Amino acid sequence: MTDAHCVLLPGARPERSGADLYAAAYRCWYETWSEAFRELGKQGPLHSDAFTRQQEVCALFLGEQCVALSFMTPVDLEHPFARADSYFHNWSDRALTALARDGALVMINSNFTVHPDARRAAPGFSSKDVILGLCLARFLESPAAAMTGAVRKSRNVHGLVRRWGAVTLEEDRLSGHGDLVDLVAFYKPEVMRRPPLEFDATVRQLWRARTVVRPEAPSPTA
Repeated sequence: MTDAHCVLLPGARPERSGADLYAAAYRCWYETWSEAFRELGKQGPLHSDAFTRQQEVCALFLGEQCVALSFMTPVDLEHPFARADSYFHNWSDRALTALARDGALVMINSNFTVHPDARRAAPGFSSKDVILGLCLARFLESPAAAMTGAVRKSRNVHGLVRRWGAVTLEEDRLSGHGDLVDLVAFYKPEVMRRPPLEFDATVRQLWRARTVVRPEAPSPTA
């Protein structure tokens, strides 16, 4: 596992020193979701703003290659414009109320991505478990009261998230891509009480040694 590392990236405009890491993360996302859209028969281009409008990207690298990532963006559900975010298009009022069980500030976790190469790389751990564990480590250090998930059933991601402490809010909702997803919430008490998992130590090690790429500093105005 010596070449595995965690990187936190801004969704857009990374500092110059992190430009190569950012490009690798974007490439991982673009290649993986382009393939997923082909499998789903979804027509049309994959627009880059689905990546660049996110606040943060939590990424898992093997050497210089990004093999898994997920987006992390906080929203305050006290505000109607947050509830009207396109991410929540298939969330009922009941599910949104349940999501805000412990507080209105929540972390949207979206575009859970594991590159096909990750399955061939055989890094000695499950990339999907480890990237989820890293996202949860980020969530636990944040002020957010809950973290979302809209998880694909065709890839058994709903089974993965339950192992890591997710609470199912609604099942078998149609996603914006045409497949079925379960809507889940991670609450801090449940995440911290869940039974130990095989890759906990790996996640802790990678999180402690994480690299943080900052956004590029804004240019001074005249």
